[in-house]
Order: sequence, then structure tokens, then C-alpha cells
Amino acid sequence: MKRFDIASAAVMLVLAALVVAGTPELDFWDDVGPGSRFMPVWVAGVTAVLSLLLIVEARRRAADPVDWPDRAGLRRVASTFAGIIAFVLAAPWLGFVVTTALFVVALLLIVERRPLLPSLVSGLLTAALIHAIFIAWLSIALPKGILGV
Repeated sequence: MKRFDIASAAVMLVLAALVVAGTPELDFWDDVGPGSRFMPVWVAGVTAVLSLLLIVEARRRAADPVDWPDRAGLRRVASTFAGIIAFVLAAPWLGFVVTTALFVVALLLIVERRPLLPSLVSGLLTAALIHAIFIAWLSIALPKGILGV
């Protein structure tokens, strides 16, 4: 487990560095407040600090055996990964809000094996909150897709 922690922390450090190195043309701060680069740099900085802490912690403790998931756990991981890929591919066509609702419902039904009605309510509530917060309140342009939502 120790090597996996160090390897994942190293990957996250590289990704954080790529975010900082890949956004120099964006403004960190403009005349009215935080610019486009503000949040990515802060997230990259926090990621770098947490990655360094993970490396320090991994080097301090003894190596634990890797606790690999059983067959059911592997199916859940693969299903979640497939759902994320489907989300990324479907969002431009179906729209972000609709795709998020479908993703939440599918995740609850297929991966978590929750009952149908609470899963549908959770998906609709998630979609409503995303629309209310990001589209109506913050006026963020999320992909609308063929349904116009």
C-alpha cells in the first residue's frame, strides 16, 4: 500500500503542476475580483499540499498489504468508471443537468442497489439543485444539449 500511496501522490503532484503550468495566460485577479486562474491555482495548491502530506505519511508507516476489492467490489468500481465515461460522453448531447440526474439515478440503482423511488427523487433533486445554483443563481453556462436544459 505504501508504494501505491506514493505513486498516487506523485501523479497528483504532476497533475497539480500541469494545471499551474497550463494556465499562465489566465488572470489570477482582475479589476473586480478573482479571475479565471484563481480557483485552478488554489485547487492545485491544495492538491500539492495533500499529496506531499500523503507521501510523508506513507514513508512514516510500515507497508500494509494491499486490500484489493473482491469480485463484487470490482464490479462496483468498473460500473462507476463506466458511468463516469458515459457521463462525459453524454453531457454535450443530453445537457449537463439531465446527464447528472441520469448518472445519479444509475449510480444509486446499479452500483449501490438502492430502491427505485428514492433513487429517482435523489436524481431529480440533484438536477434541480444544480440548475438552481449554477444556472439560475450563478449564471454559469453549462452544456444544454438537445433538450435545451
